Amino acid sequence: KGKEYVKYDTQFISMTDVPDENHESYAVRATARVRLRNVIGALPKPKSLGAENGKVVVQIEIDQYGIVISAIPGAEGTTLMDKDLWNEARSAAMKTHFNTSASSPTTQSGIITYTF
Repeated sequence: KGKEYVKYDTQFISMTDVPDENHESYAVRATARVRLRNVIGALPKPKSLGAENGKVVVQIEIDQYGIVISAIPGAEGTTLMDKDLWNEARSAAMKTHFNTSASSPTTQSGIITYTF
């Protein structure tokens, strides 16, 4: 069964990303890039604190078990400087899990980009 999409703010998004009637949550897109690793499950998204438009890029370090052990928001490409959003992005990044890889280095770097 496929996801249901609706048009919102000139783009099509998943029904689960549509803001509620009080506009308390807005669509947040998230992408993760770690060489030769895949996200396990859904990529956690930060809570949007309003109608921000821009990106928060989080530099992450993961271990061989796919656990995020470090997350630092504000990496190159970040366009939003709101520290509360940075904290939300860091919290979401720390909840992300990647596949296990015994052949990977002890720690591995990557980024998660949140687009608000």
